[in-house]
Amino acid sequence: MAGYMLFRIWEYVASLNSPATETDPERLKLQASFGPCTIGYPLHPPPDVRFDMSDKSIYGFISQNESAPWVLHIHQSSPAIRSYILGSNWESQLVKIPGNKNRNHTHDCIPIPDDPIDESNHCLLMKRAGAKLRNPTPPWEKEPCKDPYYLFSRRQIMGWPESGGVWVYKIRKHPLTDDTSIDDEIDYFYRVAEGEETDPELEEDELRTKLFQETTMEGHCEVLKQYGATFYENPADCPEVKLLGLQGTISSSQ
Repeated sequence: MAGYMLFRIWEYVASLNSPATETDPERLKLQASFGPCTIGYPLHPPPDVRFDMSDKSIYGFISQNESAPWVLHIHQSSPAIRSYILGSNWESQLVKIPGNKNRNHTHDCIPIPDDPIDESNHCLLMKRAGAKLRNPTPPWEKEPCKDPYYLFSRRQIMGWPESGGVWVYKIRKHPLTDDTSIDDEIDYFYRVAEGEETDPELEEDELRTKLFQETTMEGHCEVLKQYGATFYENPADCPEVKLLGLQGTISSSQ
């Protein structure tokens, strides 16, 4: 407990000394306007593949009528998410492509299809699975995208059963804030230790660990159900689905 509180103090001090706070007020302003959403930009160009076996990353490329497409990215995808997005036969789609030109090795990857409709379906599946956005141009250097999927914090984990509908687990906000006193923090951790209260971060970590062990979307949804997720028989009735633009029909090829 003492170590955790020292870590929180370190985080606070580090935030005061952040270069963005001192030298980049425009960037700080934009980040504040987005809140804790998943928008970001890559430090390196993404690989020209749909799936990279080396780190289990899934990529989707969204055209925004710009010189470079916006990139959807899921790092270290779980078996269930891979099967949902890439299909149950995803392993049969793997091909070997050359790796870094300075190294003599190959990567097992799934290439990007030429069919733009296929890529559109793929990106919708990635959004439903909670993919993060990677913008090739830092958003503070230009007018940011207005699409709600990119602007709003996604505080939920979704599951999409094959029979239809959607399960939505809403991630609870942590009760401790920057304004919480040390005494209140200590009292909170005692209640969690005694089992009188559940810590949202610990619950989320436990949930994600169990989700990563599932191999199918059906199992993924069952775990969400066990953790109190809400089921919507019609996804159009789910506020998050409507807000984030996750409605649509996926082609049978998926």
